[in-house]
Amino acid sequence: MVLERKVKLIYIHDLKPHESVCPIRFYEMLKDIKSRGILDYPLIVEKNSYVILDGTHRYNVLKVLKADFVPCYLVDYKDVNLLTWVRRISLDANTILNILEKYGFRETFSNNYSFKIVYKNKTYNYRERGLRDDLLKLQNIIRDYIISYVPLDKFEESFSENYVYIVPKIPTKKEIINNALRNRLYPPKTTRHIVKEELPKINISLNELK
Repeated sequence: MVLERKVKLIYIHDLKPHESVCPIRFYEMLKDIKSRGILDYPLIVEKNSYVILDGTHRYNVLKVLKADFVPCYLVDYKDVNLLTWVRRISLDANTILNILEKYGFRETFSNNYSFKIVYKNKTYNYRERGLRDDLLKLQNIIRDYIISYVPLDKFEESFSENYVYIVPKIPTKKEIINNALRNRLYPPKTTRHIVKEELPKINISLNELK
């Protein structure tokens, strides 16, 4: 097997996810990778801590498929652009604001917020305990609603007054590493990591990872 210089095979139990998975996405990916027997792209992994920055679903699929090793594109975190995903929900603002109040969230007027609710020309900042805990609680509250995700850098151009948007505060890179090392996972789609280089396509057989 010939791999690009930055792509290394890492023992799967040495890797540390920082987010949990979306069940629907996980089972779709499991079905696809299992049926084709091929992994198309490596995971993006911080080179010092082995924290997975991108590829949590692929990592969990490979665990289920009993892989021993995972192709990882190792990066220096300072060279990675960190963003988040905006949750878009087809609800009116009053409904979701009332839901948040019911579950103990209070509007804050400081910069120390966990997420923003954006609707038409209004913005509301919310926080209860802290970023990770608040996002986990929020994800549980809105799980029964139809949610789509918009990259933060595409948010303004895709904005529509027909939706309510939930904009999480971006965790710091230090927070992400520290929580991952302690196995304190963020909910799915908390972070979006972008590397400068185009990620190489590897097309590795699952049999080569066992």
